[in-house]
Amino acid sequence: MSDLSRARLEGEETADQVVRAQAGAGMSAERIDASAEEVLAARFEGRPDPESDAFWSGYDTTEAIYAADLRDLEREDDATRYARGAGPQPPVYLTPRESVRSPRPGRSGMELEAGA
Repeated sequence: MSDLSRARLEGEETADQVVRAQAGAGMSAERIDASAEEVLAARFEGRPDPESDAFWSGYDTTEAIYAADLRDLEREDDATRYARGAGPQPPVYLTPRESVRSPRPGRSGMELEAGA
């Protein structure tokens, strides 16, 4: 793995941890976006280099995907969630590619699953 790929992956993983914690604490997608803008402003401090650009690019992309998933969930009303059988306030577990609204039975919920 190249240094740039590694830096981008680290940015993605950092955003994953930060946004999950924020969403778990009940922050709205709008507040998470505002927080990310503050964090991303740090990319202009000092002298950016290709690795730092890759890190911030990974962070920015992952945060944007997660925030979009959260916005979609925020737009859904309880009736829609009930119609899907997900309940009124399903837990949200996000991946960079898709969101998983609840864990499979027998899982702790901290393990990510695709396509649930």
